[in-house]
Amino acid sequence: MTVGPRPLFDVDPLRHRDRATIGVLRQAGPVVVLGSRQDVGVLDASALRRDEVEVRRRRGGGGAVLLVPEDCWVELWLPGAGGVTEDVRATACLAGEWWRAAFAAHGVTATVHRGGMVHHDEGAVACFAGLGPGELTILGRKVLGLSQWRCREGVLVSAVVAARPPEALRAYLAASAPRTPSLPDATSLREAAPQSSADALAASLRDEVSAAIPSLTSDNDVFT
Repeated sequence: MTVGPRPLFDVDPLRHRDRATIGVLRQAGPVVVLGSRQDVGVLDASALRRDEVEVRRRRGGGGAVLLVPEDCWVELWLPGAGGVTEDVRATACLAGEWWRAAFAAHGVTATVHRGGMVHHDEGAVACFAGLGPGELTILGRKVLGLSQWRCREGVLVSAVVAARPPEALRAYLAASAPRTPSLPDATSLREAAPQSSADALAASLRDEVSAAIPSLTSDNDVFT
């Protein structure tokens, strides 16, 4: 099912950008973001209404994420030129290395997952219940969720480091949804790097990407 919730943002303007672009974004309130092919029936509609939580859909695949204003949410557009690989896993691992270096700038040691998908079925329900290529762990606990949307003109890499424990998503999963026992294993920015803020971590990421792609531009508006 690919209809229902509104898109998280309009991706079409990105197709016309020939320079790598980064955006550091925030929602005004909590929103559950579904993967591109995820059925909205995985969510508990009454719980969402009770807590006034919006539902949106991203272009990238994978499972749901509970996005709150304090999260470190970054979108990175990599146009087709400029060294962007055609390999999906390599692109994810490249982005993961930039994020790993950003954490290192704050004294936090993270590891880039370079293998295949771990807990695939769980990750298809809740992003932080699985672990895919390019995503980060700290002491074995997932801290960074990644997804990609690929088109002829380039690749959009979406990333979230949750401010709160990612297990909070469970409050909005339907009782009939597949179980996600690995979800509590994920960690948050507050737990993994309490001395860092979302803004500071995003700024370090911007520095890392800019060092690799000097023509990088910052533009939040194109992602809204």
